Amino acid sequence: MEKRYGMNKLSRLIGIVFSPGRIFKGLDENPDLLFGVFIPIFSWVLLGVSAILIGLRDPSLEIKLANLGVDQDPNLIKYWGPILLVSMGLVMSFLLFLIKAGLIHVLVPFMNGKTTYRKIVSVLGYSHVPFAIWSVFVLFYLLLNTHHYVAVDSSIALFFLPQKIHPALYALYSRLDVFLFWAMFLAILGISTVCRLGRIKATALILTLWIMGTLLTVGFNGYVKPLFKGENESSAVNEQEGN
Repeated sequence: MEKRYGMNKLSRLIGIVFSPGRIFKGLDENPDLLFGVFIPIFSWVLLGVSAILIGLRDPSLEIKLANLGVDQDPNLIKYWGPILLVSMGLVMSFLLFLIKAGLIHVLVPFMNGKTTYRKIVSVLGYSHVPFAIWSVFVLFYLLLNTHHYVAVDSSIALFFLPQKIHPALYALYSRLDVFLFWAMFLAILGISTVCRLGRIKATALILTLWIMGTLLTVGFNGYVKPLFKGENESSAVNEQEGN
């Protein structure tokens, strides 16, 4: 089957940008599980490195660390804190990726579709190519621009300061992302192909998952995360008052 489509890994990556329908037909006949998993991991690692670079260049980083009230070496926290957080984020992203594939695999039969978990993971993995492209761009941009702290974003959130609007609203804006919508389009096309679903059903399925992810993101970043931040800040104030 691979010979029929005449594709190595690079040509598939190029094809997913310019001729995604043909690539997904190939994945339907010959799923590419390992490389499908590698693509999102590659993009997450690069975005993680970029997040570390952005964090270290943030002029307010030391103030933020001080507000946490953690009794540790500031330099140790400054460098290893972002690395630890990014590493945890990578693990969570991978788990959510597998859970998303599992949800699709469970829901497809109820929509009169049929497929395998291997095919779904392959499709979702190749649908991450837009994120891989974005991650390469962001990392190169940061490496070239070494003298300034620059916020890089492909969502509507780029036009708003997080300090000026409610965290929930900022989290919602972050989900209105050009590359996310591109990846969703690829996922719809791929799922409809490998799951034998019509485009309308595939669109409804992917949009439902996007809405679920958006609600979780808005809920956590808008209402749960500020609670922890408030507790840390109040603890730091109480410690200062005690001293």
